[in-house]
Amino acid sequence: MSIEVQTTWIGLALVAPLDGSEQQSRGLKGGYGFVAYRADTIEDGIKSLRLELAEGGTDLVGFDWLSRLQDDEHELNEANAALVDRLDQYPVQFHDFHWHSESVKSRSH
Repeated sequence: MSIEVQTTWIGLALVAPLDGSEQQSRGLKGGYGFVAYRADTIEDGIKSLRLELAEGGTDLVGFDWLSRLQDDEHELNEANAALVDRLDQYPVQFHDFHWHSESVKSRSH
């Protein structure tokens, strides 16, 4: 008998509107918002997040930060704790994104 252990991830995602999206038509170039997901691997989680965001006309550019919940140095506020709580209902969760008219780029160090 094997037991699958999924990891919970939480982070601040950097996003951009996809061509033809409502955000693009409003002249918005980028945004950011908190996301949470539960997956077997970090790659599987990012793929799932990317697919969910694309359904709403949003592209995942990168992350300001992303960490396993177990290792998270960021204290969860009420809204982010609610994201994590809802992972039992669906493995990808996010808030509304804060959009602006300037492009966002992922940080690379």
